Amino acid sequence: MCKSWLRLFPVFIVPILSFPGVAVAQATSSAPLAAASEDRFDAAGYVAWFRVNRGGIGGETFRDWFTTPRVSLGIGRYWTEHLKTEAEFAITGQGNLVSFEELESEPGISRYLYRDHTYRIRTLSLVQAWQFGHNAWVHPFLGAGIDVDWERRTVETNLQVSDNRTDPAFTVLAVSRETHT
Repeated sequence: MCKSWLRLFPVFIVPILSFPGVAVAQATSSAPLAAASEDRFDAAGYVAWFRVNRGGIGGETFRDWFTTPRVSLGIGRYWTEHLKTEAEFAITGQGNLVSFEELESEPGISRYLYRDHTYRIRTLSLVQAWQFGHNAWVHPFLGAGIDVDWERRTVETNLQVSDNRTDPAFTVLAVSRETHT
């Protein structure tokens, strides 16, 4: 699923970025602003590329970073022209990292423990924002809020044993699977 999404990601993003629309907040006539003052809600959706550092997962790693798509939906409520409350929910695709450790063994035998770490993150954000000035091309704002993250991590562990004392023999054993939320 994730690999097919990665191939399709540019197909959706390039057209969106190539044809920007006109924002109602930038309108200069009073008719759109009057209509906007009656409609006190707004909504937004985002598609983004999410990059995470998960160093320190144990053992040696090939890399500490993973990237994955992130999709979010949000809704906002204007209480006045300047005061707004926003709520947003976001979810990422699966991110993967691999770690390994060499285990002690007798001469001629190699033993490695490989762990496949899979991550998925969900986020709920609640924000109270204050916009300075009126809707214009540039308008600064100040916001404060809370961000609650749920991370689901699954670790699959495999033991790889290679006996090189006689004929090379190679064995892979699935040891365990752990899921943490």
